[in-house]
Amino acid sequence: MEEIEGYTYSEDWKNRCLVRQQLINLTDKEIGDWLIEMEKDRSCEYISKIKKLLNEEWIFITKAMKKRKGFRP
Repeated sequence: MEEIEGYTYSEDWKNRCLVRQQLINLTDKEIGDWLIEMEKDRSCEYISKIKKLLNEEWIFITKAMKKRKGFRP
């Protein structure tokens, strides 16, 4: 994978990878519980960033799936 200078190890990239991992492994309910748990020891700003990334990644997933209606792995 090609590295993009200044982005590869950025905080945004780390958070995006975290969000993708959660979307792959957790149900919607579990993600909600995860967010509630994070609110105990994370700032409101951080939680807002994570929620924004969750929404961005979900929009990406749904748009991509529309292009692959007949595809079954």
